[in-house]
Amino acid sequence: KNFYQKIIVPIDKEAKKRDDNFRNTYNAKINELTKDFSVTYLTKEGYINWEKLIDFVSKKSS
Repeated sequence: KNFYQKIIVPIDKEAKKRDDNFRNTYNAKINELTKDFSVTYLTKEGYINWEKLIDFVSKKSS
């Protein structure tokens, strides 16, 4: 038990801290990308402007 408390518990705490940091960063990026997509490719009514999206994708692959 002493080994566990000295070694494993601090490692677990550090892993949880890093996981929280990763999740926060990941969620912020997802929110940013969603906002950018919404502003660029959604109509005022909230529908996807497929013509604009397809034009963008077609230009990227050409």
